[in-house]
Amino acid sequence: MKCKLTEKKNMTVLLIVGLTMIAVGALGGFLLPEERHLLVRLAGFVTGAGLAFTVMAAGVLIWRSLVGETRANESEMQMQDERGQAIAYRAQSALAIAAVGALIVIEVAALVRGDEFYMFLGAALCVLCAAVKFVSMWALGRRM
Repeated sequence: MKCKLTEKKNMTVLLIVGLTMIAVGALGGFLLPEERHLLVRLAGFVTGAGLAFTVMAAGVLIWRSLVGETRANESEMQMQDERGQAIAYRAQSALAIAAVGALIVIEVAALVRGDEFYMFLGAALCVLCAAVKFVSMWALGRRM
């Protein structure tokens, strides 16, 4: 399973998308009135997602510049062998557990605050995470 997100050109595009999302989300958050709670929260979400994309892309681009193109390409080749795929699978499993854990924390916080919209949204996202994990495991099982 090869992840093409480590290529330099894709990281540059992801960096641009992340910076654009930060700008749009921050501008929306500052310009929207406080009474528009849902839109202000959505602007905060866009800003946070843009920040995550920017940090990921900048991290990969900085890493590639520090270790050099040759070493980065060798590392990408190592990810394609069986050991690299096993490590990637474990990382994906850990990410899935962390995502579901974060959604459960959001669900509990929404329950304590009594915010029905976020309770239902958190529950739907938990179910979506489980469904995506099931489909990915089914597809991986069919390939092997």
